[in-house]
Amino acid sequence: IGAPDSGTTTQTEKICEKYAFQQISSGTMLKTEIGSTSDIGQQAKSFVDEGKLVPDIVMYTLIKKALSDNSTARVILNGFPKTLDQAKKLDEILPENAKKLYAVIYLDVPDAKLIERMTGKLVHTNSGRTYHLLYNPPKKAGKDDVTGEALVQPEECKEATVKTKLSEFHASMDPVIAYYEQKGVLRKVNGDQDIDAVWSLVEKEAEAVMTAYNADKKERLEKEMNSGDEAAEKPADEPKEEAEGGEQKAA
Repeated sequence: IGAPDSGTTTQTEKICEKYAFQQISSGTMLKTEIGSTSDIGQQAKSFVDEGKLVPDIVMYTLIKKALSDNSTARVILNGFPKTLDQAKKLDEILPENAKKLYAVIYLDVPDAKLIERMTGKLVHTNSGRTYHLLYNPPKKAGKDDVTGEALVQPEECKEATVKTKLSEFHASMDPVIAYYEQKGVLRKVNGDQDIDAVWSLVEKEAEAVMTAYNADKKERLEKEMNSGDEAAEKPADEPKEEAEGGEQKAA
């Protein structure tokens, strides 16, 4: 989890690539279902078309479906939960689908840095080429390197819009972060670094998850083997004696 532009998608993809996790992205999941003819997809589409937030009950159904579709896979959730109610509901959904929450990795980036990242973006409208005032500036200020045409700042990258996004993020996610911290599963990572430096920290947390996961898997398999051995060694039932009056004794 993390605020807009904190790098969650990049780090999630790296985890999936190295550790063979299946990503369940709420945004991708919504687009996929909306593009299908499924009932739940059409329900979600009706809200999106009206510019409304998709209700929790619909999101829960989508998450359950995604977990069911990936019943044998290790999964990583990206973009869910987004509220405390969703986090608490996830606690119910996971065990229903034979899943266990091992860690919540939080990419912590100061708001000032996020504002700098987002407001510095510039786009060449016709080609889609992107620039950044600090990280990838055009050769000539305000001009596209190829055509020399003017660059524009996307509406969603304007400072007022960015500040509103961050305010909404903290209102909904700060309680979620506190909730997972209290449960002892939050892993806070300094996201105010370059991608490789952040990955080195995220990788350590992913390694810890894999260690715990493999230990649980080993314990589960040993229990299954022991249970099978006990069943094989159990003697056959002795013939039941008849009680007076021809009735059988209780076993």
